[in-house]
Amino acid sequence: MSNVIFRLAQGLEGFDNFNEAREFLLHTLPKRDNGFFYNTKKLRQIKENEIIYFVYDGNIIAKARFLGEIKTDADRDDKFIEGHKIDILNVFDIGLKIDPNMLQQKTTRSIGYVDENDTEMLENIINQNC
Repeated sequence: MSNVIFRLAQGLEGFDNFNEAREFLLHTLPKRDNGFFYNTKKLRQIKENEIIYFVYDGNIIAKARFLGEIKTDADRDDKFIEGHKIDILNVFDIGLKIDPNMLQQKTTRSIGYVDENDTEMLENIINQNC
């Protein structure tokens, strides 16, 4: 299983603050393009029913399930040509702080695949705060 941490961009290329990112996941994404989350081509290993943990500024902001459907959109630029259809399971009211140094699988700049131990740690953080 290769669950994923997906870091949402901050600042000029992303969201200005936590609430803006949360609003996007709560209201904009579910209505846009039939629920496809557009991302970089790096998200290749994830399989149907695996989990995506969305992280903003070191905090888990949402949890989603990948539905196994990929859409290619040639109208988008080369960095953002694929969409992964997701089902958003939770969007949290406050960010759930994680320490990336505790993860066995080190994340890249935007995407990190996490193993069973990391998944358990992330789920424990979510369960303790919800």
